[in-house]
Amino acid sequence: MKQSVFRLLIFVSLFSLHTLLTAETGPIRILFLGHEQKNHRSDLYYPMLEQALGPDAIYFDYVTDPETALGNAEYLNRFDALLIYAFLKEISPHQWKILKSYVDEGGGFLPIHCASWCFENEPGFDQLVGGRFAHHKTGVFSPNTIKPDHPAVEGVPGFKAWDETYVHINHNPNNRVVLQVREVAGSDDNIQKAEPWTWIRSVGKGKVFYTASGHDERVWNQSAFLELLKAGILWAVGDLSLIHISEPTSPRLLSYAVFCLKKKRGGGGGGGGGG
Repeated sequence: MKQSVFRLLIFVSLFSLHTLLTAETGPIRILFLGHEQKNHRSDLYYPMLEQALGPDAIYFDYVTDPETALGNAEYLNRFDALLIYAFLKEISPHQWKILKSYVDEGGGFLPIHCASWCFENEPGFDQLVGGRFAHHKTGVFSPNTIKPDHPAVEGVPGFKAWDETYVHINHNPNNRVVLQVREVAGSDDNIQKAEPWTWIRSVGKGKVFYTASGHDERVWNQSAFLELLKAGILWAVGDLSLIHISEPTSPRLLSYAVFCLKKKRGGGGGGGGGG
């Protein structure tokens, strides 16, 4: 009986916090920077993400031109986070300055899968992401969550899918927490020890969420992968009150939701909703 009352109280508290956050900030706005290539079909996967997360008031604008996304600070600052899923070889000094400032000042940044290859002309990009794609094979595997209690992955179910087996270089361990790894699959694998796979970083006032998962529809069709991206987005923008509202059993989550409410009220996002 006491446990049921406790769960009910936490549920009511979290629901109230969610209502307050929505009233304070409106929907979460994400700028999705894709590309026009036929490999890594951002044009197909963006609508899947939009459909999955739209009911939670997470809305996306989709562009494929880096200058549109990164060439104007006022435009980028309309969004709570920037998500990149693309092969984009170069970034101009002006675009890099805007991106770095955006994250430093509190914007969320989510480079997904192939985005860890982007902007090879700017070494600082690898350090911002936390590492750089080097090479891969392919295989069917399940990323191993090694930090299951971290808010960015807590409650996200595991999944098994065919994907590219990324290996990274230029790791930046500063302010980085590895949440998932890819384990060695056998003697013919391209790694000899567990490979960092999904991680988060704190950069200035901003947050970075990266996962190497996501080559094609065999991953993007997994509801658990979309849940992972949702959790990463909410962590990156400092709004976790939506993640576990169906399982309101953790006092720690309630405390964190209170923290997020204070942060959002204090203007800790990357420019807030709008646009």
